[in-house]
Amino acid sequence: MNRSLFLKVFKHLILTLLLIFCLVSQNANAVPIGGISKILKGIFKKGDDVIDAGKNLGNKSDDFSGINKSEDLLGGPNSTSLEKQLDNINNLEIVNQAGNSNIHSYSASNKIGKILKDHGVDVSENAADLADNFLKDGSTDSSFNPFINPFWYARFLRVSNYYNRNKEEKKKNLFCKSDKSNFNFILIVQEKAAVALLTHGDTLKDALDDINNKKIIKQRLHAIEDLDSYSVLSTQKKQNQNFPQHYFIFYKEQQGFDYYNFPTGTESPETISYYATKGPKQNGKCHLITKDGKFLS
Repeated sequence: MNRSLFLKVFKHLILTLLLIFCLVSQNANAVPIGGISKILKGIFKKGDDVIDAGKNLGNKSDDFSGINKSEDLLGGPNSTSLEKQLDNINNLEIVNQAGNSNIHSYSASNKIGKILKDHGVDVSENAADLADNFLKDGSTDSSFNPFINPFWYARFLRVSNYYNRNKEEKKKNLFCKSDKSNFNFILIVQEKAAVALLTHGDTLKDALDDINNKKIIKQRLHAIEDLDSYSVLSTQKKQNQNFPQHYFIFYKEQQGFDYYNFPTGTESPETISYYATKGPKQNGKCHLITKDGKFLS
């Protein structure tokens, strides 16, 4: 075999090996390209002709100099890890798109009264009735009652350019993510009042913690604070606890979102309201959901 033919065959062999290693690296959670380079260098040491061919790899069409740049992107000290790259809005949207689309379809196709009943609220669509119904948590001796705001106006939503884009829509679907938890909310916005419903919730604080790894049942939420800059909401409290277990803070700025979970139900809403005054802490974010399950940009 003449030298020219050998180099041609060798080049195709190298490209094939490189492709195989790239495919394997994807399935093995990103094997660094630098590792591939070392393996290739080992191949280049096998014989004088192979070494000569290796020397020519940096010329013209055989130029592999871009490998070093790719290595910096995937495995360099200043690079973004693959896990963080995947944990972005686009991938989050793809993962949740089907579920979001189903929730939007459910919200759009059902009357407000039906949606409320599905979330444990048996009242008419009249705003005054809604407010009266939310005045208390159901118990007469509850230390939580004084914190409940029955006339939630959802100020943060009404003054936000993002959330209030479609003013004529009475039912707004939100997907909110914070830390390792994600939630779907249906906000019913009427002229003089608003209602927040938690329609789906996954609290995944720790993969090894069975206590916190659970879903929150569908329910209407209590309003604790209602300001132009943020709203503080909570789930309903359990009968044997003083305060709710779950609190949500919705911020007007940058669609911020914080979630707090207190399994023992001993944390007063005053603490959460104080946290809210300090602004978002968890890099959480909420998105309006379109009918096809995508995030409204």
